[in-house]
Amino acid sequence: MTNHYTTYSDKQGNVFDDPDYLMVGCSAHYFVLPEPEEMIPLPVGSRLFTLPDYSPVGWNNQLNEPVLLDTGDQVLYAVSAFLPPGYTRILLPGAYYRTAKSRLPLWGYTAMAWGDDEFMVSAVKVDDNSKWLPDSYDDRGLDELILEKKSRLKDNRLVDQLSICATEYHCFAAKNFFLERWECPIPTSPVCNSDCIGCISYQRSGDIIASHERIKFVPEPDEIYSLAADHIRNAADPVISFGQGCEGEPLVQADTIEKALIKLKNEYPDATYNINTNGSDPSAVKRLCRAGLDSIRISMNSANHDRYTKYYRPIDHAYADVLKSIKTAHDEGVFVTINLLIFPGISDQEEEVETLIKLVKVSGINLIQMKNLCIDPHVYLETVGYPEQKGMGILRMMDVLRNEIPEIRFGYFNRPKNEF
Repeated sequence: MTNHYTTYSDKQGNVFDDPDYLMVGCSAHYFVLPEPEEMIPLPVGSRLFTLPDYSPVGWNNQLNEPVLLDTGDQVLYAVSAFLPPGYTRILLPGAYYRTAKSRLPLWGYTAMAWGDDEFMVSAVKVDDNSKWLPDSYDDRGLDELILEKKSRLKDNRLVDQLSICATEYHCFAAKNFFLERWECPIPTSPVCNSDCIGCISYQRSGDIIASHERIKFVPEPDEIYSLAADHIRNAADPVISFGQGCEGEPLVQADTIEKALIKLKNEYPDATYNINTNGSDPSAVKRLCRAGLDSIRISMNSANHDRYTKYYRPIDHAYADVLKSIKTAHDEGVFVTINLLIFPGISDQEEEVETLIKLVKVSGINLIQMKNLCIDPHVYLETVGYPEQKGMGILRMMDVLRNEIPEIRFGYFNRPKNEF
């Protein structure tokens, strides 16, 4: 059996392993040794991060317990991996979270180690869709493609927005529009009706920095139509997807989306029309389903009312509206996905899993996307509360769900309707 040794970094960002300590991960704030099946080689496209102010922890075999690495006079930092799309983390980095003084940027921090002459991570591959592999996104020639689109769709502000997303934020979906293939994002809303702790496009305080800026305008229905129609005519397996990371909540702009969607569905019925949403407005969900949606993805960090509310901080709606939206979409015959924001030690709490099972059975959910919740672990635990025990494990959680709901599927990406 491979030994997985603790990794750490110095202030300069150099990463080392320490063969005197086995790697420790965290289930919430509980230190655990990973099971062999919970470790995989570092996937291609991953990034490594240092965690300033987070002291690294390793497993001392002589004491049979986790210990702070012996730093001597040197300041050491815990390290983490950020996984490429398609992978869900199983454990958080082994570190003392409560002692951190600063706030980490909005990334999905994953436990990592050194073993068999390579970096290893505590993760599971949940989606084999090759369309989203980093190798599929070569930026050479992208600038020329952007100029071509701007020339073809003159004065369409959405083209300008997607060019920013593709080049500055390296959004794969935005790049798809210019590469004329697969899922195309259509942002519509500069505002949101939630105030999520981990929002990547808006933060009301300076403690956490948003990853990027939101779209600053509401596009006209004709702008949506012309961009979407261009993509459908030219792309392979076209998916038109409302609700993106560079915007607020698309249901706030339901009137605008509805007008464009009716026209698109009438002229291009074979394309796939999807919306990524917080599910805050069941009546808007019903209207858009009837206007032509094929699929809906509703995001949630938890099926538990209290944890959901503490994280999403809804402004003009309640968790009950989200549940109603899920049921409404299912009743309208739309393919329903929940975008479950996974946090090891919280998502896999026994009562969390039981509540999720009830939700899936009652609401008719077709797919669970196992997305990593990108947030400072300490911030999230302070927000939703430190659990009284460690979780059952993400792999065990998935097994329980499969056993209870054999028809449920796991994944990471939206899909065209021929793959529903």
